[in-house]
Amino acid sequence: MPANPLSNLELPAEILRFVRDEESDGRRAALVVVTDISGGSMRQVGSLSAVSESGKMAGYVSNGCIDADVARQALEALESAEVKSLRYGAGSPFVDLRLPCGGSVDILIDPTPNPVALREALHALDARRAATVHFCRDHGLVTYGSADGGLKFVLTPCMKLILVGKGPPLMALATQAAAAGIVVGFATPDPDQRAALEGMGLEAEFEMLSPWSAVSFEADRWTAALLLFHDHEWETQVLKTALATDAFYVGCLGSKKTHTLRKLSLLDEGLSPSDLDRIKGPIGLVPSMRSAPFLGISVLAEIVEVFGAVAKSGEEEVKSRAKAIAA
Repeated sequence: MPANPLSNLELPAEILRFVRDEESDGRRAALVVVTDISGGSMRQVGSLSAVSESGKMAGYVSNGCIDADVARQALEALESAEVKSLRYGAGSPFVDLRLPCGGSVDILIDPTPNPVALREALHALDARRAATVHFCRDHGLVTYGSADGGLKFVLTPCMKLILVGKGPPLMALATQAAAAGIVVGFATPDPDQRAALEGMGLEAEFEMLSPWSAVSFEADRWTAALLLFHDHEWETQVLKTALATDAFYVGCLGSKKTHTLRKLSLLDEGLSPSDLDRIKGPIGLVPSMRSAPFLGISVLAEIVEVFGAVAKSGEEEVKSRAKAIAA
């Protein structure tokens, strides 16, 4: 039985990096991709995991129902050097391995993933670009980018959250987001909170010297910017910068009345009504939270919901671009 069959790695870039690093250290690693699902499933189509010949598994296919067997099957594929296509659940030959949630999960195990395609996909994700990978049922991972036929999956960069503010909400959200595997950057005028956040391994995006100091930071379409101030004079310069980026979410702490006053103030600063429409306020799926940890949960849920739509639109955009290139 493989040792340590599960790990907490699940983001596409982490899985690809695991395969690359294992092979760089002289250990072969099989790449596993979910090719189809029906009914309930922990993972979506295109989700990746990987198994090293050492027995270590990065990522997962289910909530522990079948992962030990997936690891065993991957080790067998590494021995035979043959691509495997397997089904678990309804219609599977593995009658002793059931999926309590019902339905089925189809996977493809590639014991020799194309190193060039793997590295190019990883490079794109590390550069925070969506990556299209192409699998063949007979040959596994064969190309990066556009290709005809076979199985195409769009891998998206991990979500990033830039937190700007001070006080308990800043610390609660930073802790919760980091625990969820979200890349977290921050900025705060509070030196004690800055030291605490840096002690958590987080990096400051920029300095906050005064409410009127210009700030500079970048936010791509996979990044959310969240302002957590009760002293709202700190917001203006940060919002001017955030709204000039491609951030998929820009939100600010405060009530409906506060948000109305904020928008009026920003109009006086020269921002357009369309800019102001991008600012979410009040924030959170659950209104009027009075606890910093519960506020954090409410806001993170809202941001994750929006990110899901962004990731889906990114997938459609990449597909359209691939079709255009092919034409």
